[in-house]
Amino acid sequence: VFWGGSVGNDPLKVVIPSSASAEPVSSETAVSKDSISDDEEDEEYEYTDVRKYNSDNDKHVFEVIEQGIQTKHVPPLSELVVGDEIRGNVEWMVDFAIIGNPKCGTTFLMHWLARSHDTYVHNGEVCSLSRDRPSELATMYYDKVSHNGRMAFTEHGHRIKGGLKCPKEISTEKGLDHWSNYFPETKFIVTTRHPVSWFQSFYNYHAYGQYPKPVPHPKELIGACYDGSEYLCTDHCGTERPGNTKICTNRANFHHSLSRLGKTPMDTPEEMRLLNHGMSIVPQKGKVFLMEISQLFPDHESSLNLREDISDFLDLKYDLHQLHPRHGTGTQNHEYTDNERKKAFVDICDDEYAPVREILVEQGKDAAEWIRNYFLKSEDVVVSSRQEFLKLLDKWGEDPCLEKKK
Repeated sequence: VFWGGSVGNDPLKVVIPSSASAEPVSSETAVSKDSISDDEEDEEYEYTDVRKYNSDNDKHVFEVIEQGIQTKHVPPLSELVVGDEIRGNVEWMVDFAIIGNPKCGTTFLMHWLARSHDTYVHNGEVCSLSRDRPSELATMYYDKVSHNGRMAFTEHGHRIKGGLKCPKEISTEKGLDHWSNYFPETKFIVTTRHPVSWFQSFYNYHAYGQYPKPVPHPKELIGACYDGSEYLCTDHCGTERPGNTKICTNRANFHHSLSRLGKTPMDTPEEMRLLNHGMSIVPQKGKVFLMEISQLFPDHESSLNLREDISDFLDLKYDLHQLHPRHGTGTQNHEYTDNERKKAFVDICDDEYAPVREILVEQGKDAAEWIRNYFLKSEDVVVSSRQEFLKLLDKWGEDPCLEKKK
């Protein structure tokens, strides 16, 4: 117990839960193409280091229990969750979720946001809702955002905001249903990138991680990840294709998954032409912060206002750490150090992959058109540095390998 802060002349008595950490954190966050693309996507290959920015997410959690700030009582967990069923209101537990897409900087965002003094973000993916286990999520977060029957607060009286990362949540058959039912006000952060670079990054990530087991040739991954279903199945909604069912060109239809949030009218043939998919539409009340991976690089024009804009979006009371560039190994993740494993990499710009690029570029063109003309018109959708963001979208309809080969 220590005394800190004040309201008028009265000090505030603050209790630090036993799980809290008093370790200091660096004031800088290093960013590189090495660090922002190492999404786990439910895989923890032996080389992956997802702890590099945040050693302890339980830091700085306080509960003000005396003068000045009235913390809100919460029911005991036993009243909210009974067995595998949620029986009470648990929506206060999760304020924001990073729900898409893998290899688009979601791991970096997880660590970056976790370092704020007024957030709790679990260190790793939390995909309980996609797995049809909402009670698991509620049980997991109860003690992280509350203490002794009250909501958790910082030493300055700001409520701790709960957040999580699950890059596949926007594409599974059950995830969004549970968000709508149990966490209707949760805000979503969705990250994207050029479909061609996304495909190569995701492919090489798995090729390296599951070596020597081969990943199917990229041409074999054209189409849906599962035969008979457009979802990223977590149950039995389709038939698994041979090889790795997480990698497929259809998954780069970022506009299809975004449309499921129900933020656009979908009442014209023009829009529906761009949304030719069979996934359910599950309207979400929460707002959406849409990003492109380039915005995580501080030397890119589109990143100029990102720190302030995402902080405003989440209503954070403390400044997020500055993004500082770090020179690494370019587009390859820095943990790719095993030369034998790297033999499984593909260069998507090789001529043999031209048919795959053609499909991805066409998808990117449609995605950019829908995002620009429909999604961004919703009052619930927020982007940072809008004009620069639109410039990034324009490139999705172009093959980046043509410029590379000049």
